[in-house]
Amino acid sequence: KQWYQRRVRGTIFNMKLLFLTIFLVSITASAGFFSPINDWFWRDGAYGASGLTRLMRKIQDEDYNTLRYEWWDFAAEDINNYILSDMCNMTSDKMNQYNSFILDKSCLAAIEHAEGKDGECAQFKCHFTQFLYEKLPEILFNLFERPQDCSRSPKQYLITELAPLLESSGFCSPCARRFVRALTECGPTYTGNVMYALLRDDAHYTEDFMGRVALGLQNVNWEAVRIVLERSMGHLCTPSPSGSCAGSLTLMAQNIEQLYINSMVIDIDPCENPMEAYNDMLEYDRELDYDMSFPDRELALGERFAKSFFCKKECKETRQLYYPCCFRDILGDKKLKKNLFKLVENAHDLYYLLGMMHEAWWSGRMRDAGNPGGFRLSPEGYEYIKGEGIINFKIPKVTRGLFESMVSAPVLKCGMECADY
Repeated sequence: KQWYQRRVRGTIFNMKLLFLTIFLVSITASAGFFSPINDWFWRDGAYGASGLTRLMRKIQDEDYNTLRYEWWDFAAEDINNYILSDMCNMTSDKMNQYNSFILDKSCLAAIEHAEGKDGECAQFKCHFTQFLYEKLPEILFNLFERPQDCSRSPKQYLITELAPLLESSGFCSPCARRFVRALTECGPTYTGNVMYALLRDDAHYTEDFMGRVALGLQNVNWEAVRIVLERSMGHLCTPSPSGSCAGSLTLMAQNIEQLYINSMVIDIDPCENPMEAYNDMLEYDRELDYDMSFPDRELALGERFAKSFFCKKECKETRQLYYPCCFRDILGDKKLKKNLFKLVENAHDLYYLLGMMHEAWWSGRMRDAGNPGGFRLSPEGYEYIKGEGIINFKIPKVTRGLFESMVSAPVLKCGMECADY
């Protein structure tokens, strides 16, 4: 019991740290601040390279004054041999246990079924993979490379290039949704050879690793994953005055970045400065119950900031710029939010389930004598985990209510009209 209590306390702390990290990264990304990712992209790596630049490079042709972005030769060779060959050339009648890397039989069968009887989506998986192969280095360099001058910024690249790239990739086509549905159908039984490439030459480690991977895949809420991906793709691809909702969101990110810059300027229009709302939020923080726990406290503060920022009558027209109509539609999508909650609950269960399995595996409590490969939990092992009361977690109603209040504050509390851009 003491061991379990220590485990729970440690896990709760880790979950808090995880959610705080996700929250901060989300706020940072939405505001267009790429510095932390910049540092990772350029950090020192093996062989004297840095971050992702170990895999890709930028080549400047001085004669034609052009830039070219590409993978290093070894990375290009591996991508062609192990990924593009699977996605462009592999078919069910050719596949065996040894000649594929990314796909397995169940996933390939699901994808081929999604291609349609007339083959209308037969080229999608190859086209989309080739698009990523050709364009990913350019996208990552433009987003995260430190520019030598101020002639280009990540936000400018997002606005002018990324939205058209989404269209040319086929991301917004019906075939993309079929592809997502196929992958979520085969997810629970996936056993691609790429998993074995991650293993060490250690039989005990192999059993533990494969057992946890199989258990994790079987317990992912794939239905919620599918719904979240399909709804998100639908929103991002919705037409808007900026081309698509993806374009509108990048403009919103630009506006939020400018808002952050304005917060450090003294002599500026109060409607373009968020500090009044921020200070009101800090005052409200002192009024909240000291024992109010994470994430309830953060959600309550977020609601207060949204009300203070969007409800100021003389600033409503100016502050519409931070609330595009397609963003309002995303926040108001009940089905999307319901399934996002399910994924958070599912992630909590998986964290506990796989961690407890790893702890108990080495004691022999989890192994299935009828399945020496370790790909399945013994009935006693599963009952042991289930009996600890660590799965089937549900987000409290209070937390759900605070989240709803925060995201709906601009409309319900302030009567804010969205900006159509």
